[in-house]
Amino acid sequence: MAEPRKSRFSEAQQADVMLSLQVSQGNVKRTARETAIPESTVRRWKKKWDAEGIPPALLEVSKTVVGDFTVRAKQLRQSAVDRLAGALDAGEVKPAQLITVIGVLTDKINLAEGFATSRQEHVQQVALPSPEETAKFVEDTYTALEERQATIDGTAREPAVPALAKLKE
Repeated sequence: MAEPRKSRFSEAQQADVMLSLQVSQGNVKRTARETAIPESTVRRWKKKWDAEGIPPALLEVSKTVVGDFTVRAKQLRQSAVDRLAGALDAGEVKPAQLITVIGVLTDKINLAEGFATSRQEHVQQVALPSPEETAKFVEDTYTALEERQATIDGTAREPAVPALAKLKE
């Protein structure tokens, strides 16, 4: 049986590809552009990792790569925030330019660290009962209360909740 061939790319380069795939949400073409690794290689690695999982040794290397990336990205983001404050005070730059940089870096940092970059909200509407249905419910509750009270005491008497007696009238 032939030995598996050794990749011409280092584990650090493969870890860079893993990070880039994560940050670009699986976009193979963007990852190939950003890492200068051929698209066919990126696609092959992604397919292999999806099918077989990521090798433990590569996971260890990727922790360092992700850590280095997030540290650098956070430094760049802070630099952009500082420049934004100064540029706004001096009237030299449009806020939208630096705000875009800050937003993109924040999204990439969140993706690299495994956090969500968007939020979904699920709204469920519940139909409220009609006034007639509500009145029927109250009436049935009152009747059941009276019956239960009579069963407990062995006699019929005013219910424990006087407000319900007024509703019955």
